[in-house]
Amino acid sequence: MNEEALSLMQDYFQEQHYIEHALAVANFAAKIIAGDGLDIAIVRADEMVIKDGQSALDLVATVAFGDGCDRIVLPKAVLSEEFFDLRTRLAGEMLQKFTNFG
Repeated sequence: MNEEALSLMQDYFQEQHYIEHALAVANFAAKIIAGDGLDIAIVRADEMVIKDGQSALDLVATVAFGDGCDRIVLPKAVLSEEFFDLRTRLAGEMLQKFTNFG
């Protein structure tokens, strides 16, 4: 999803109700969209939420098990810069957590 599409989606749901969550690493809110058998969580945060594999697992557990969502939309701002440096292996570790537990 490109930045423009994500921005439009976030603007659309900005006025909607968000479920507030507090994780060990950060606070975030998730807007749950339900329809056609899919529950999608759109994550919104003022700070970086995913900094390592454990914070990715915390996010997945909170959204998947706590909110019952099977899809997650993450804006770039919630991911650490290490996510985009493939040598750190954070992207692979995070996606593995999403696959195993999401």
